[in-house]
Amino acid sequence: MASRTTSRSVLAAIAGLVALALVAGTATAAHADAFRHDDATGDVIVTVPGSPGTSHVDPSQTTPDLQNLTVLHGRWIVSVATALRGLEGNGTSTWVATIVTSKGDRFDVYRGARYFDPSVRMKRNGTLFTCDGLYVHRTSVGVIAKVPTRCLGTPWKVRVGVLARTDYGSEKRPPQGHDDVLRNGVVSYGNPALSSWIAR
Repeated sequence: MASRTTSRSVLAAIAGLVALALVAGTATAAHADAFRHDDATGDVIVTVPGSPGTSHVDPSQTTPDLQNLTVLHGRWIVSVATALRGLEGNGTSTWVATIVTSKGDRFDVYRGARYFDPSVRMKRNGTLFTCDGLYVHRTSVGVIAKVPTRCLGTPWKVRVGVLARTDYGSEKRPPQGHDDVLRNGVVSYGNPALSSWIAR
């Protein structure tokens, strides 16, 4: 009898440990170190500078139609990737990733291209900021930025948003297309919608 009781006690203990391990595994998997969002297709807002009331959503515009956003917050790098239907036209285009940290700082990472000549810059709380190791490049499907976490003050959590803008032409004040990856048909340039907090 003692042998059966002992066996049952051991089995119960093992079952308890397995359940605890499963719960712990689920908690680890649920830990927010990544964020992904699919944006609506055909929600580019076209505006004509100097002409109030002329902003409208143009589903036919592929540039700069953001398709999705993926953010990975690792120990050393925050990666921000977006797919676009199109980005660079025959004028100026700008892709901006905004990163807000749990330490209260805001970083804006810019990739601009004027007639296909790209430039990269970064701001911290509105002031130009140099960061060794910053990587921002066009890919075959969009744009990816890799920002060393040390450049962000090594925060525990970040929120991220992305805006894209393209000039449709080379005249002084051409029509422009805008897209916010986390909004559909709505843009507040310079103030993107932000993701939920992404911890590392």
